[in-house]
Amino acid sequence: MSDSDLSYELARWYDGPAGQRIRQHINAQLPKIVASMAGQQHAQIGVGYWPGMYKKCMQLSYHDVFGAEVNPGVLPNSMDSLLLIHALDVNSDPQRILHIADKLVAKSGHLIIVGFNPFSLWGLMRLPMLPLRRSPWRSGFYSLWRIRDWLKVLNYEVRLQTSLVQLPPLPTGLELNWLDKILHWLMPNWGAVNIIVAKRPWFPMTGVKSHKIKERLEGVVMPEPSTRNVKDNG
Repeated sequence: MSDSDLSYELARWYDGPAGQRIRQHINAQLPKIVASMAGQQHAQIGVGYWPGMYKKCMQLSYHDVFGAEVNPGVLPNSMDSLLLIHALDVNSDPQRILHIADKLVAKSGHLIIVGFNPFSLWGLMRLPMLPLRRSPWRSGFYSLWRIRDWLKVLNYEVRLQTSLVQLPPLPTGLELNWLDKILHWLMPNWGAVNIIVAKRPWFPMTGVKSHKIKERLEGVVMPEPSTRNVKDNG
């Protein structure tokens, strides 16, 4: 399946019950995260329709920016922050996506990445569900540790990371928000979707001790990335 078909299929999945549940959690948390982004120029690129997460931002087309003929109509190094919603998940070359996105981000700008988390109950379900050849299971599930490696090459450091939706896909009509909150407290980094905030400092990070930021959003703890004996599954 082509990247274009995969992005279209994932966009359709988000219109269904399971996708809507994930979307509600993303829509509830992202505006709180991007509210602190400094600067005047912000943009977001999402697979399918997503409401503007910023008060003022450009909503760019995934296909226009990351298509074969890249001509996004955005000046290089002009975005104070760029939000990517599943842009890595639907492309066969996610590192290429990051390189293109990096060219749009200004010095000391932020890159916010939303993507499926392999270290989650959804990630565990992915392998047995792959033969069905349906979204979201055919999307890329890239771990925080792999994305951090890709970002490090581009001279970004991860400042914030959180995971949403610790519960597996639920039958339509079944709501267990109370259980999801308990699981979020017990397994904060093991949600279905990761939100990663990375910043490119003015100076190279080599030899410079990075400062980790820990923020408390309204009712949500933003945990620092953990590297506790977890192996990346690819």
